[in-house]
Amino acid sequence: MKFFHFMRRSILLATALAVAASIAIADSVKVNFDSLTELVREQNLHAKGAALLQKSAEAKVGHISRSYLPRLTANIGHEAYQTGTQPSRDEPYASVDLSVNLYRGGRDTLEDKINESHAEVAKLDSEQIFRFEIEKARRAYWNLIAQREIKALLKTAVAKNTQAVASAKERVDAGLATRSDIYEFEMYQVRLEQELARNTLEIKKSELELTVLLGFDEDTSIETPTSVEHLHNDQLLTTQFNPSNHPLVRSLEKQGVSAKIEAKKADRWWAPSVDLYATHGLNTYREREFDEQEERIESVIGAKASIDIFDGFDGKIESRQKSLEAAGRMAESKQTARELLAEVENARTELTVAHQIIHTSEKSLSIARTYLSETVDEYKRGVKNSPDVLSALEKNLELQLKFVELKLDYQLARMRMLGLMGS
Repeated sequence: MKFFHFMRRSILLATALAVAASIAIADSVKVNFDSLTELVREQNLHAKGAALLQKSAEAKVGHISRSYLPRLTANIGHEAYQTGTQPSRDEPYASVDLSVNLYRGGRDTLEDKINESHAEVAKLDSEQIFRFEIEKARRAYWNLIAQREIKALLKTAVAKNTQAVASAKERVDAGLATRSDIYEFEMYQVRLEQELARNTLEIKKSELELTVLLGFDEDTSIETPTSVEHLHNDQLLTTQFNPSNHPLVRSLEKQGVSAKIEAKKADRWWAPSVDLYATHGLNTYREREFDEQEERIESVIGAKASIDIFDGFDGKIESRQKSLEAAGRMAESKQTARELLAEVENARTELTVAHQIIHTSEKSLSIARTYLSETVDEYKRGVKNSPDVLSALEKNLELQLKFVELKLDYQLARMRMLGLMGS
């Protein structure tokens, strides 16, 4: 009997552990640099909203073909009325009206081109928003990795300092040093623990920012690489940039094209409209003075041309306004192209300098590690004192933290270039 109770408890425990494991897996997700693009596209609501706005603009394309489709209207009602001294009447009415556009002076064609331009602008704006969200996600991604790398360095520094404390205690016990040696290392330990606490807060902030940008729940744990990557042979340093392909420049150009078409359309205010129409319906006595209802049934078919003779200069004013708007958008696009080109070159310069500094810093790190190792050995032999070891510990950690900062600067500069180039 006890055996069955034991088995039952074991099964329940195993089930609980399996459920807990599944929950833990569901709340944790692995993210790398290459997966950021797809995650933003699929889950970031700014990107998804921009894509929906693009589809909204595209829905109006095809106006020219729809403009020649017949318009069919049905009317049905009942009215009570009195005309002059005649007796009041209470009668129904109904009609079916058909109209077909035959000609609009080319305005339908221009309207279709305007809608196509608006759809293209919406597409470019959507791409620009997507690029902006990708850039934010990449920034949060590298900040998170940098903070996690710093945490690992701080923990290693704590471990090394703990070893130094142990060595100091050994020297004190042997009568080779005073307890002040221990105090110096313990004070440094407090500083390291304070830095670790601040670092933990920064990690939480960066992780939450990245989680929200990637569209995950706020309590999702993000798994990333443990150190900031540095490419020794970065092809981005030699990649050419053409600002005319940037969505912001192209959007301004398209807005200028759209304004030009709208100006042309406004200039055609005078062009005639030709329509075919037909009506079949029942009129009231008020409209057709026949006592018999059958006599008030009417069928009509015809064609008409409408021409605006004078519009109070509204068309002329609108045409001028749109022409000026077109010129303004074109000027903006040229200036934006220049600014983007300068921004890329600045980012390229930052990337080059960061690349060079990282290589020189790698040599300094190697020297600092050797210096620390030899200083600790000499301290144990009684050649060096505690301030020497403490100074070596601090310099080693300082250089390591600076190296992480340099790699982060390199990645942020690289991120700006990728964003501008649409990669």
